[in-house]
Amino acid sequence: MTEPESKPTEPAAPVTPSEQLKLNEKVLQNLHDAVVNLSLRLEQTNLAEFVDVTGKPLKLIRNNLIAGVARGVGMFLGAGMMGAITLALISWVVYHVIDQLNWIPVIGQFTHGVGDLVKQFLEQHPAKK
Repeated sequence: MTEPESKPTEPAAPVTPSEQLKLNEKVLQNLHDAVVNLSLRLEQTNLAEFVDVTGKPLKLIRNNLIAGVARGVGMFLGAGMMGAITLALISWVVYHVIDQLNWIPVIGQFTHGVGDLVKQFLEQHPAKK
């Protein structure tokens, strides 16, 4: 393999002290902005509180226990309320459908017929003692 030919580079123009000062100020300003941005992000993550909580396991357990109990109570109450609302709506709909369609006599006749069938069955098959 042959080595690629390297072209001689022209030397860069010398930088004057005032240009070097401007470059240094620009670099320092960029560095300052980056540090400020990093510190803001660290504050947003609540890193200090995280370190405080992980250093005290009893505090961590207490906080998680309270949060778990609160979630459980909230789910229990929410499910109970949703169940009550659902049952109320279903009973309201069923009541009004039965009332509008005049099914109350039909339901009464049906249950009377079922009762007669049960009575007949019990007369034909007496319970053994």
